[in-house]
Amino acid sequence: YSQTWGFGLRGVGWFFPLNDNFNLELRSDIYLKGTFGVSAASNYRKRYKYNGNVRVGFDSRQIENPSDASISRNQSFSIQWSHRQDSRAHPTNSFGGNINIQTNNYQSRVFNNAQNVLQTQLTSNMTFTKRWQDAPLTFSAAFNHSQNTSNRQVTINFPDLRFQTQTFYPFKRKGTG
Repeated sequence: YSQTWGFGLRGVGWFFPLNDNFNLELRSDIYLKGTFGVSAASNYRKRYKYNGNVRVGFDSRQIENPSDASISRNQSFSIQWSHRQDSRAHPTNSFGGNINIQTNNYQSRVFNNAQNVLQTQLTSNMTFTKRWQDAPLTFSAAFNHSQNTSNRQVTINFPDLRFQTQTFYPFKRKGTG
């Protein structure tokens, strides 16, 4: 029971083990005064290849103002993704990082604990790196995101491209003269 939302069910859902590498969890919050939320979460793992998890959530809060009986609706959305490629999957390529994007303070509204309420900075980063075995060259492309939930400021750096090489001498004689 909630004074604001009335009677309801919180965290009701299902867990589906879809196969050996992938599972799915669906949850919902439903209250009698019109507030609801749904979320889907999945963990995946392919041995010696990659692993990660993804979580998507939507929350809609209906709040009645007791002074004039007006109703307001606040909606929030969240997407969180974490992916890691195992170094044994491909020795010259790597891909991985974290994505954490939210609207309208989703985490402090849905996960109402001190850590989530007090956290005001959300960050994301994804990186792809390519190394050449026969040459001392490295290429990387990255995405960075920073979000301040208190002042709603969002900073996105994309693309961040880098091409690096070690010192090499193209005109150096291969043999002794």
